[in-house]
Amino acid sequence: METRANHLLVGSFVLLSVVGLLIFVVWFFKSEYDTAYEKYELPFPGGIAGISEGSPVYFQGVSVGQVLEVELSETAHGTVLVTIQVKSDTPVKTDSIGSIDFSGFIKGNYILLSQG
Repeated sequence: METRANHLLVGSFVLLSVVGLLIFVVWFFKSEYDTAYEKYELPFPGGIAGISEGSPVYFQGVSVGQVLEVELSETAHGTVLVTIQVKSDTPVKTDSIGSIDFSGFIKGNYILLSQG
């Protein structure tokens, strides 16, 4: 009788742990996918050393998005076009400026947006 009670207790604990983990995973990914983003295209004449797809985008030191695409401009020779996505609540204005900044050897380069 005592062995059966221990198995029931352990089984209940494992079941509740798995259910709790599943609820956490669903909540975590739902909050990530519910975030609305805006896309912007930034021209960089001359080059963008260290920037690639997935590089972070910061606005006043806060991470707000990432680089989606890096390509050469078909119309302006020597210009690199960087497509970024930032959270839609980021106050990007028409006079905001994107620049490349370096945060160290581990993190690498990132896009820094100014308030404008």
